[in-house]
Parts: sequence; C-alpha cells; structure tokens
Amino acid sequence: MKTSSTHTRRLGAISTKSSLALAVVAALLGGATLGASATPASALATVAHPTVLSRGDVVMGALPVNQPMHVVIALKLRNKDALDAFVSTTMKNQAKGVHTPSMTSEQVLANHAPTQQQAQTVANYLNNMGFTNVRIAENRMLVTADGTAATAAKAFLTSFRQVRTHDGRIAFANSAEVRVPASLQGVVQSVLGLQNVHQLHTFATAPKKLPAQAQTAAAARTTGSVHPMFTNYYFPEEFSTVYAANSSAPSSNVIVGIISEGDVSSSISDLNHYTDGIGFARVTTNILSTNGTIPASSDTSGQVEWNLDSQSIVGSAGTATSSASMRARPAASDSVAASGSSGRSSTSVLP
Repeated sequence: MKTSSTHTRRLGAISTKSSLALAVVAALLGGATLGASATPASALATVAHPTVLSRGDVVMGALPVNQPMHVVIALKLRNKDALDAFVSTTMKNQAKGVHTPSMTSEQVLANHAPTQQQAQTVANYLNNMGFTNVRIAENRMLVTADGTAATAAKAFLTSFRQVRTHDGRIAFANSAEVRVPASLQGVVQSVLGLQNVHQLHTFATAPKKLPAQAQTAAAARTTGSVHPMFTNYYFPEEFSTVYAANSSAPSSNVIVGIISEGDVSSSISDLNHYTDGIGFARVTTNILSTNGTIPASSDTSGQVEWNLDSQSIVGSAGTATSSASMRARPAASDSVAASGSSGRSSTSVLP
C-alpha cells in the first residue's frame, strides 16, 4: 500500500505539472484555450534541448529565480534555398575562374534577412513575457533582451539548474527543453543565453615566454641572417612565397571575416606594431560594436587568436593596405572586423 500511495502521489504531481504547463502554453499564445486532448507538441516548437554537462561539472541545485539573463534570439533566414544556390554557383564559377558579382547588403536584407514584421513579432513576445531592453538588430537577424531565470522559464517553458563547472565557475544551464509557441517556429532559429556552462573560447594559447628558437628567428628578420635551425619558421609576410603566390595579380574587394568577441583594441594596437615592424603601411581601423558600447566588453581572453588572424591576413596580403573595421560583440558570443585592400588581396575583417 505504501508503494501504491507513493505512485498515486507521483501521478498526481505529474498531472499537476502537466496542467500548469498547458496553462502557461495558453498564456504564451495569448490566452487561447487548449482542449484536454491537446499536447504541448501541438502548441510548442522545441528550439533547444537540455544542456549536456561535461565530466567534472556538478549540479548544485535549482537556479535562483532572480538570476539575471541576457537572451539572444537568432531568427531564420528567408529564401534559404535561393541563398544556398547562389553560394554554390559562386563557388563553382570561382573554381572555373569565372567572376560572379557579390550580393549586396541591400539585396541580402531585402530577400533573405527576416522581415521587420517577423522581428517585431518576436520582440513583442519578449516584451509580453516580461523581458526588458528588447532590441532588434539593424540587420533584423537578432533580437536581444534582459530578464531573469524566472522570466526565461516562463517565456520558454523550461527550467534551470545551478552548476559548478569542472574549471571552478558557478554557472547555470537549462535542464529542460527550450520551447517557443508554434506560431514562432518559422521565425526563431535558436535561443541563446540560457546557459553559460559552455562558453565561447579559442584554442590559441600564448606561451609565458617566447621560445628561444622563435626569439632567434624574430631577430633574424631584423639582421637579415637566417639561423639554419629555424628554416621552418614562417612569418605572415612570407606566406605568399611559401604558397607560390608572389606572381598572382593583385585583387580587390575580397571580404575576409574574423569572428571575435570582447575588447579588440589591443589587437588593433598589435596589428599596427606588426605592420610598422615589417615596413607595411598601417591599416586604418574602426571598432564597431554590436551592443552599442566600445569596448563591447572587457574580455581580452581571445587576443592571441585575433592577433593571429589579423596579422596573418595583412601579412600574406601584401604591402599596400588601406582600411579596416573591427566589429566586436559582447563577451562569449561575438565579433572583429576590417575592410580594406592589401596588395595581392583585399583585406577585411568582418563579423
């Protein structure tokens, strides 16, 4: 009888949770009445699964409901098949040496970016759910908002847990599926910001001290001498020689993208130091931040990677560089950027 009683209580709890879930779904859909036979699957669309923890991560318990959360809703492209076909045709033509005109930003916005109405529908939903600072990106691809764990749980019918990560951080993660009303399924690509257990990071690491061999190789560039032990060291300005591209005709209007995040000002300073050191003209740079502040955040953990990317591009491009724009997004989800022409190739670092 004890087992039967326990089983009955569990069924009662499950039934109560299901009823509450359906009630919330009805609220999400603007108060529509759901019949007893309706299922969450018929009213909701799943856009993310529970966060999978890594070895060594430990669940500490439920996340406090007042935990601040900044969410980013990524919206779906329109006419994706046509866009895929354009990219495929462009690549095939490039392999044949046939030039295909690039698609302009205006064309992308008009034919492939979410419409203003689609973005506004998502923004309205977030506002109605209690989020604040709801903003639509200029290209309408992202909608951002601020709230709490309670706000996010209500909006996306999910739950959260607090986690001590294997590297000692106190983080949070969604412990249930992330769902949106089925009416938004054709618009919403993903919902970001509901976990910070897994974070954006680069795989580049800077040695505490430059190895002696590398120091000698660097000195050789100044003296003009080459140590026989270091013939396998190549610097960015030598890449065109390594790849037998010195005879290539100069090109222009080639856009190169570097994905970055945080404070990229040091990388710009290092790029200037690099070009000065090898006798190249400096690249004129501008910092553009997707969240409206410069720097986008104080995070500089990715500086080694941004240095590697920007200096490799400029060094391999040639001696005549013009301008660059650095676009930085807030920590852990973000971007660097540059626009310009560099000798054998046009150099741009864009999000």
